[in-house]
Amino acid sequence: MGLGIIKTNLLIAPLRMANNVFYRLFVFYLMTFMPFYSYSQNKTVAFPSQNSMQSIDPLKKYDCVFEYNEGLALVRRGSGVKSKYGFIDKNKKEIIPCIYDSAWKFSSGKACVKKDGVCFYIDKTGKQIITQIYDDGKTFSHGLAAVKLNNKWGYINSGGIVIVPFIYTSASAHNDRGYAAVSITEDYSTKYGMIDSQCNIVIPLKYDYLRVNLYDHLNGKEAQVKINGQEFYIDLNENKIDVE
Repeated sequence: MGLGIIKTNLLIAPLRMANNVFYRLFVFYLMTFMPFYSYSQNKTVAFPSQNSMQSIDPLKKYDCVFEYNEGLALVRRGSGVKSKYGFIDKNKKEIIPCIYDSAWKFSSGKACVKKDGVCFYIDKTGKQIITQIYDDGKTFSHGLAAVKLNNKWGYINSGGIVIVPFIYTSASAHNDRGYAAVSITEDYSTKYGMIDSQCNIVIPLKYDYLRVNLYDHLNGKEAQVKINGQEFYIDLNENKIDVE
C-alpha cells in the first residue's frame, strides 16, 4: 500500500513540475508581450512635426544662410520683396532678428542694414552705432565705408565722420589692397577712376567704365577699364596689360 502511493507520487511529481514551468512561461508571456500589444492597438506612430525638425536643425527655418564673418553669419527668411535679414552666431542662435529689408556682412564690428527705406550701421548686438542714416551704404573696409546721401556717394570712417564728401555718382567698397572704383557724371557723361584707402585718386576719372580687380592684380591687372570702345586691363600707372 505504501509502496503504491510512493510510485503514484513519483509519477505525478514530474507532471506538476511541467505544469509549473508552463505556467511560469505563460505568466512571463502575459507580462512581457501583452502590454506592448495593447499599446500598439491604441497608439499610432507620430512622425516629427516641422517645428520639431526645426528644433533639431535651427537652420531649416532660413531660406538662405551666408558665410560667417567675424563670428556671425547673415541669414535670410522669405524671398523677393518679402525677404528679411538677420544674423546668427556659430551655435546657430539668432543673435539679431530677421527684421531688415537688406543687410551686409559684418566688418570691423559693424554691419550695414536697410529698413523702411533708410540705411544705417549696427553693432553685433543690433544697436545702431552711427546716428546718421543714409540712402544706401556698403561694407566697411580699411576703416572706410561708402555711403550715399541725397543721391551722391562719399566715404565715412568708423565714427561716422565724413572723410570724402558726397561728390561721386557711384562708389565701391575698398578691396583687399585698399582700392575702390568711383565715378562722376558731368554733362550727361559718366567717367570712372580709382582711389586708394587714403582716398587719393590713383587712376584719373576718365574711363567710360572701370572695375577694380579682386584677383588678377597678381598679374599686374589692377583694374579692368573701357575707353573709346576698347576694353583692357591696366596697372596703377595706367599701362595696358596684355591678356594671355
